[in-house]
This record gives sequence, C-alpha cells and structure tokens, in this order.
Amino acid sequence: MWSWGGQDSGWPVLGLGKMNLTASLVRIGSQTDWAYVSAGEDHNLVLKSDGTVWAWGANYRGQLGDGNWGTKLTNGLPNLQDRPVQTVAGSDWVKVEAGSVASYGLKRDGSLWAWGRNALMLTGAAHDVCEIPTQIGHDTDWQSVCASKGSLGHLLRKRHGTFWRISNPWENNPMPVKDRVAMPPNIVAWGAGGGAIAAITQDGEIWTCGAVLGQHGPKYRFLQSVEELCWRLGWKVRWQYDRPRIVREQPWQLRNVDPGD
Repeated sequence: MWSWGGQDSGWPVLGLGKMNLTASLVRIGSQTDWAYVSAGEDHNLVLKSDGTVWAWGANYRGQLGDGNWGTKLTNGLPNLQDRPVQTVAGSDWVKVEAGSVASYGLKRDGSLWAWGRNALMLTGAAHDVCEIPTQIGHDTDWQSVCASKGSLGHLLRKRHGTFWRISNPWENNPMPVKDRVAMPPNIVAWGAGGGAIAAITQDGEIWTCGAVLGQHGPKYRFLQSVEELCWRLGWKVRWQYDRPRIVREQPWQLRNVDPGD
C-alpha cells in the first residue's frame, strides 16, 4: 500500500508517521495483505484480506472506531493515529467506507454499521458508544455502501439489486432519512459524493440524483474563484459563506453525455 499528497490541516493522513506531505509515492510499511482502502477527509480505512479493519488519521469525532473521541486522549496525547493500526474489533468485515468524518462498514452477514460523526443519529446509539461500530437498523441483506464525502447522502445496494439512499442530518433536516432510489435496471457502477449519487448502466447511460453540482449563483462562483486564486498565491484562506443546495430528489439521466463514451 502506497500514499502521497497531504492534508490542509496537518492531520497524518499518509500513514507514514510524522511525514504529512509528499509529492511522491511512498510505501506504507511492508505488509502485503491489504485488500481495500477508502480515503476520508482526514482519516482513512483499510480492509485486510483476513477481514480486519485498520485505520489512521484524525479521531476527534470517533471516525477511527476505537472508542475514543475528542482532540486529546485522557493521558493528554493527541487523539490520532499516524500509522495504520487495527481500530475495530472483529474479522468478519467485507467492506469499509470512509466518509467525511464518519465511517461505514459491512459485515459478512450483510449487516450495515457506522461510527464517527452522526453515527448517533443514524444508529440510535447513545453518544458514549457512537465512536465504535454500531449497527444501522436490523437488515442483513446489504451488499455495498458508498459514502458521500460531503456527509449529505450515501448510496447503498442490497443483495437483490435495489438501491437505497441514507441522508445524514443537516441544518434543515435534523433526522436521517432512508429511502429506496428508483434506479434503472442493468446498473454496473455507482457512487456518491458531495450529497449526490450517480450510476452507470450497462448501456453507458449516466443517472444521478441529489445535489446538482455546477449550478450555483454568481456570488458563490465569484467567492470560489477568489478563494482558488488565493490558494494559488500561497494564501490558505477559506471563505465562510452559504453554499446553496440545488436538489433533484428523483434519478434523472444526463442527456449531454454520449453513452458510447
């Protein structure tokens, strides 16, 4: 397993100890039994071939799943891991997914689990246990989970092929919502990000629903362009402004994409 890049706030997302910025690929340790990796905003999850879950990065919202949360541990040390460590109990995991500051996992029995930010709302768990994996609902027929890095919506697939969407709580919607998404048949690839979900059919069609990207007002576009310019000049600034959410609740086909592509 290899990593490169960095994180704006300095969290050890590379899994390379104290090194938190590199433009070149650097190998993480010497182990060769990694099976799947998922990168979040400031933490990462890895599934090993033996079914165990390993993680590293920030843990201030319990996103690593080891039962700790907050910026510091009880001994005063920073609450983080700068190298991969096994943080979740069990060896029956088949899928992990790192969200923004939350994490999700599927077990071999088809159950769906969550930990970290908003796990309290998604699972109904008490606050003092939402930093360890806690089951979402009682269904045991889940096959796949795709976490939106914007933490506004996640796309799930059941073993019989139906798709479901779970929306995280946000200011105008304080409770999570789980509903079925009427996707077309013959879906071969799917994903979620920024509050939107998307899927590709066997015929090459692209279907999407949720937040519509690229259709914000002139104020948003102006401030975004100024922010990008400041970053290019070396000024790491972030404007505090409301980003309007334009939402399509039902899946619709992107007509400006050639299925042949």
